Amino acid sequence: GDGLGVERAEAVPDLGRARERRFHGHLLVEEHPEQEGEVVPGEELVGSGIAGLGAALYGMCNAVVRFPGDRMRKLLGDMPLMIGSLIVSIAGFVSLGLSESYLLSVISFAAMGLGLALLIPSIFASSANLVPENRAGAWSFVSLLTAVPRVLAPVAFGFVASAYGTSFAFGLVAVGLCGALGLVLGFSRWRRV
Repeated sequence: GDGLGVERAEAVPDLGRARERRFHGHLLVEEHPEQEGEVVPGEELVGSGIAGLGAALYGMCNAVVRFPGDRMRKLLGDMPLMIGSLIVSIAGFVSLGLSESYLLSVISFAAMGLGLALLIPSIFASSANLVPENRAGAWSFVSLLTAVPRVLAPVAFGFVASAYGTSFAFGLVAVGLCGALGLVLGFSRWRRV
């Protein structure tokens, strides 16, 4: 009070019915939401901006690495290339999951494109080299083995992302890739023995 028994109201900014939301770290303010759950104007623009530019850079980086892919495989070898690819991919997924920056999110998509570009071709080449007498059989086995994750992974990612958020879903992919890296490192050590 001011000594006269009059309570002073604290200065509170009048935001009316403004509501704040965050999309991948970007603060969005909706001035007058009509109803709860309504999409914030601009939210879809920020989301589509990340998705559009991120997907474009993912595809471009993927293609740039795949063109000289055979030369890279001959120069580095399949196992070291798979290990490097997995490390770059894991870094991309982790940074995308933790990112609160539009620029970092786009760069993370590019890193994922670079990392995943030669992973599957290297797996197929390694399987064929392991069984030189039956390369077609090895390719068929790997195709069958990788088909289920390639078909179910996007669906599972969508369910996880809708339930727990995209950051959690990207983190889960990074954990899965860490498991794959462990398998590749173990297999590489076993081949040297």
